[in-house]
Amino acid sequence: MKRYYRRRIIASAMMAFLILLFVVIGGILLFSFLQSERTTDQTVQLLLSPPAAEQRPFGGRDFPGFMDSAPGQTPLLSAFYEIETDAEGKILRAELRGFSEDTDADMQSYVDRIFARGKDSGKLDAFKYGRAQEENGNYRVILVNISIQLGMLYAMLRSALIIGAGLSVLLLIILLPVSSKAAALILQNMEKQKQFITDAGHELKTPVAVIRSNLDVMELLDGKTKWSGNIRSQVDRLEGLVKQLLLLARLDEKQWTGKTEIIDLTHLLKDEMDIYRDEAAQRELKFSADIASGLRVTGDRAALSQMVHAVMDNAMQYTPSGGNVWVKCVREKKQLRFDITNTVDTLPQIPADRLTDRFTRGDTARSRKTGGTGIGLSTAKSVAEMCHGSIEIKYLTDTMFEAVILLPAA
Repeated sequence: MKRYYRRRIIASAMMAFLILLFVVIGGILLFSFLQSERTTDQTVQLLLSPPAAEQRPFGGRDFPGFMDSAPGQTPLLSAFYEIETDAEGKILRAELRGFSEDTDADMQSYVDRIFARGKDSGKLDAFKYGRAQEENGNYRVILVNISIQLGMLYAMLRSALIIGAGLSVLLLIILLPVSSKAAALILQNMEKQKQFITDAGHELKTPVAVIRSNLDVMELLDGKTKWSGNIRSQVDRLEGLVKQLLLLARLDEKQWTGKTEIIDLTHLLKDEMDIYRDEAAQRELKFSADIASGLRVTGDRAALSQMVHAVMDNAMQYTPSGGNVWVKCVREKKQLRFDITNTVDTLPQIPADRLTDRFTRGDTARSRKTGGTGIGLSTAKSVAEMCHGSIEIKYLTDTMFEAVILLPAA
């Protein structure tokens, strides 16, 4: 169990760190890329503009700052082409400027592609281009090589990934001892809760037994009365609560000593449904059960019976007089699906998934009136999980409640 919680703590911390790292790296790269694009576009437009009278590098134009360069300095360009073409796109003059005088590129093919696009600015391969028509009808075309900018972004990405990998390893090393202590604290608190439930359950058994025996004597001497009936109903409720608490404690502590075997779930459910069918008839409920044949599951018969009682008691308690209860159990591939659907006056005022939490009741007043303890569905969930299954609560309509139990077929 400690190893399980350590893995959960480490996985959660690493996932949070990786998400944060992804956001930070992605934000930095996106900002750098957008800045590079903006700077390059400004550079292309400046190169297309008429040069100043005084001759400074690159025609005396003041370029925008790029990365760490100040505005007015020469931007980091590997090369750019200054091309003059006729109205049809045939190159009349082409000059290569920049740092890389040996750049090899077929200018005519790029110009043809630019004219084919019909756009005055854009991107072609590793070039950003701009086009402007002069007074004589010819065109000036600027092709700026952005290989250095792209290379810088790739280098930033590689560096960020290397640093992120190193930080991930460092975080993992730190989490190993930290997660052990955190998991130990979690287990310590859980053990205290389990021990409290177990002790409380055992301590309650004796006074409940004494109350019941005294009640039996009173009824023998004085006969049954309304008050003795009320006491007996509350004693029955308390005994059921104690049994559920002890069952939950055993399941939590993995101390269930029942025999695990292959059980004929069809036979078990049909026997249980006969009991609830009689109860439904007494309460004037419409009850139907559709149990497929040949259903088998691996588990403990007593625990599975307790699970069935928990979900069925919940359905019967909260179905109003004249309401409906539908039970269906079928095989779906490698799973057994056990559905219990019932009508209600009103649905609980809390999310459906919270109803399987311990001591959670949708309506406190209604639960007390009908005898609910808030741990029936929690017990069913624990038994289902012990059998490697699951339980899901659904609100089908405003007046229809469903519990779905999935168990692996034997």
